Amino acid sequence: KEEDIVLVEKVDVEKNTVYAKGEKKPSSEAIMHYMIYKRRKEVNAIIHGHCSEFLRAAKKLGWKETSRFCEEGTKELAEEAAKALSKENFAIMKAHGFVAAGKNPEECLEAIMKKKAESDMQKPGRRFCNE
Repeated sequence: KEEDIVLVEKVDVEKNTVYAKGEKKPSSEAIMHYMIYKRRKEVNAIIHGHCSEFLRAAKKLGWKETSRFCEEGTKELAEEAAKALSKENFAIMKAHGFVAAGKNPEECLEAIMKKKAESDMQKPGRRFCNE
């Protein structure tokens, strides 16, 4: 719906401020998205989500993670996530969630589904991230 669209016009990382137009506020993770786009010029899509199954699998399978836990919506989390994605298309944000980056949404979904396949979450009868 048109009223759900938020146009981010400017980001001031130092002030942790996002300037946007629209009826709704921008995501608390808008600065994280901005920093990933800024560092990875080939990235045109980002999917960020929360999945406790992924957080558990990350430790067991050695997936790329941020080096530390950071509070949601902070410059520190944005920097950590962008750093973790510097050479990867998927990373876990410690004790928070995951982020996938790609040239398009399909590439992001492909990275997510690859991680799902790597884990044991596809066992019959198990739900995957509240699906």
